[in-house]
Amino acid sequence: MALLIGNNSYDHLGDLMCTNNDVLAISEVLRKLGFHIFAMMNLTLVEMINATKWFFKVVPQNAYVLFYFAGHGFEFGEKFMMPVDCPEKTYTRKDCFCDKELIQTALEASPCLLVMILDMCLQPPSEENKEIYAEKAIVYQYKPEEHDIITFTSTSSHQNAYERPRSKNGLLVQHLIKHLEEYNDVNTILRSTQEDFKRNHDSKYQKPTLISNTSTIYKLTDSVPEDEKLIKSIRSLTSLSVTLNLKFSRVNFSSSIHLSHHKSCFLNSIDLVFPSAFNRWIITADINTENSSYVWWCCKDTNNFDENLVLTIHNIQKAKTKVCITIKLNETMENLVDYTDVELPIPISQQSLWYKKETQQ
Repeated sequence: MALLIGNNSYDHLGDLMCTNNDVLAISEVLRKLGFHIFAMMNLTLVEMINATKWFFKVVPQNAYVLFYFAGHGFEFGEKFMMPVDCPEKTYTRKDCFCDKELIQTALEASPCLLVMILDMCLQPPSEENKEIYAEKAIVYQYKPEEHDIITFTSTSSHQNAYERPRSKNGLLVQHLIKHLEEYNDVNTILRSTQEDFKRNHDSKYQKPTLISNTSTIYKLTDSVPEDEKLIKSIRSLTSLSVTLNLKFSRVNFSSSIHLSHHKSCFLNSIDLVFPSAFNRWIITADINTENSSYVWWCCKDTNNFDENLVLTIHNIQKAKTKVCITIKLNETMENLVDYTDVELPIPISQQSLWYKKETQQ
């Protein structure tokens, strides 16, 4: 099983270019290897914590687990992943998701193997950030030597991790995906990625690092016993392919649209695919949740009447009730022709990832 998180759209920090493409590339390879994928994008701290707990509650004992994070990060004793709501200059440890917290949560599920890949910078905080230097560190209660844990970081301490303009993927993933499908053990795959990276880039600026406390030969292609009932439950959470029938009585028009996870990958984003029959109108969609309403639209292109329209809706995890959508047909943005309401059957909207417990930091 794999939990993949890509943060690229930050509230207070600079946006990143490749993180979601990196998650998508890794998910495609792991899916071919038989992994069950939980992939999400642009999570807040509370959502990262809750998504991790949700994932490891589903993970069966003795499973192989791969965790991948792409986004902003830093190292300050431990390694810290920065959520999309992280402050810019005065962030503290409590504003971020620590690798030790992830490991502690993971070990409660008793996986056979935990592979943790952190694709982020590992520079220490600026000395101007007085808050984090005055903060007391958290002590996590587990003994890593008693568990098989492999940690692979895209760079070394006091180094940055880089993206290149106009590149589809970050530097690490460009090399990692070439080796993931190889019929080798995990340590060999990651060492090969290191060597491949070193041959192509200056290690003075970025040097991937491998830390492994296991000598056991683990292959991502190993056969792992699976419980059919559990697998069915996992698929109900991670699979989404639904056809929704729509009827617009005022204009006497009926058609169907297809609903799926964004790029068949991200659980907290969905794609609504409208067939070309809708291209005679401008389509707007009001997405209604308990406390907010969002509006997306697809504008018709008179040169592409035969193409489907794809409407992508992000941040579904923020929904506090069932997600409903009002689809409107418009001749112009000001001239409404007809509309219809439909409820979207999206599994992640039922997980309350937005919920912050009082004891949760």
